[in-house]
Formats: sequence, C-alpha cells, structure tokens
Amino acid sequence: MREGRAMGVRTDLLLAAAVWVAAAASAGAAAPGHSLHLTLKWEGAPAVEWTLAPRRSSGGARIFRWDDRGTGGRDSRGELVVDRESIVRLDLRLHNGASTARAVRLGLALSLPRAPTELSGILTGRVSGATGDVTGNPDLASLGGAPLFTLLLNGTPVASSLRPPVRLSGSGVIDIPPHSFTGRSGPAPADTAAGRKLGIRLRLRLGPGATVRFRTQARMVTIPFPVGVLALGGVLLAILVLVRRRRSARPAFARPSAHRPP
Repeated sequence: MREGRAMGVRTDLLLAAAVWVAAAASAGAAAPGHSLHLTLKWEGAPAVEWTLAPRRSSGGARIFRWDDRGTGGRDSRGELVVDRESIVRLDLRLHNGASTARAVRLGLALSLPRAPTELSGILTGRVSGATGDVTGNPDLASLGGAPLFTLLLNGTPVASSLRPPVRLSGSGVIDIPPHSFTGRSGPAPADTAAGRKLGIRLRLRLGPGATVRFRTQARMVTIPFPVGVLALGGVLLAILVLVRRRRSARPAFARPSAHRPP
C-alpha cells in the first residue's frame, strides 16, 4: 500500500515537472541575449566595437559599463541598465580633449526580454566647455541633419530627441532641459530573437575641450507573456492529480484485478 502511494506521489511530481518544463521552454524562448554591442567612431580615428557582458544586480537587472580612454583625449564612459520591467536607463559621458571640434557617432544594441512594441522616455543632459566662444565652434552641435539622440526597434528608428539644428555654446555648464520622446513599431514584431532588438544611436559634434553627459530613461511596452500556456498546463495538471487520487481512493475490491480465473 505504501509503495503504491509512493509511486502515486512520484507520478504527480513527474507530471508537475513536465508541465513546468514546458512553461520554462516557453519562457526560455523569450530569454534575452546576454551582451551589449557598442560601436564608437570619433572623427579622425578608426571606429571601435565592443561586446560587453553584463553583471547582475540583486534585483535581476542587467548592468553594462564601459570606460574608454581614447587617443587624443577622446573619452567615452557610460552605464546602461536594463531591469526586469523592460525599463532602460542610460548614463553616458563623452569628452573631446582635442584642440579642434570632433564628430562623434555612437551606437548601442541589445536584446530585451520580450518583443517591444512601444517606448517612451525622457532625455536630459549637461554640456561643459570654455572654448566655444573663443574658437567659434559650439560646444555641442547636431551632426548634419540627424537628431542627436535616436532610439530604434529592430533596426527601425521610432523616436528621437534634440532634433537639428542644435547649437549650444558658452563658458561653464549648460543644462539641457528634459526632452520627452515616444515611439512605436509598425507591425507588431514577432517575439523572436530578431524581434526583441533595441538600439540607441547618438550623432553629434563636440567642441574642443567640451564634455557632454546624457541621461535617459525609457520604458518599453512589450508583447505580453502567453500566460494562457501556464494556465492550461495548471488545469491539466490538476485534472491528472484528481484522477490519480480518485483511483487510489477506490476500495481494493472495486479495482480491476489482473488475476484471471483458471
């Protein structure tokens, strides 16, 4: 009798494990990549690329940091945080230590936990430099006709901030007031690895000796997790457990016997 009960418990556990393995497989299909791809191009210097591995916070957020001291005083430093709620925070600092103005192109690309359909956020910043008024070059300016800050979903620009013309100059520190941005993808993206890409792009020109720091926070609206799969699995599991318990509760004389009369 005890062996039968033990076998029933083991069977229930195996059934539960099968259901949750299936759920984990569904969730695993939505698991994000574990790296950040960064590209940086200063005018007069070759482009550089990095693939950065994250470190995990106690709350499960992915944190990426970099600190590049380039030649000629061209520095880039930043931190990108992606939390479980698909909120992205960027803190970026660029410094041009050269004696002439330099164009800067920076790109960030990473995967989100779920395919993003909409985004919204705020960009703030601060520019410091004392040479803009002297040289005639602004401390911070737009580059061509491109916005300074652009967000992309699956390679398509969907939102931007600080659109041209931008021209900030003066001694001391210049605060960039908050700029809000919103955007959404066209057709709903498939919830696959190719449909979960977020890109951040900066295009700007920094004056000699100028430093700019951008801070932004963007919230993503993503395709909801298919909780119906888990609900269906839970219902099936409950039915199977009830059937087994009813069978085990039947009297011994009511159970079918494998003994055949001679």
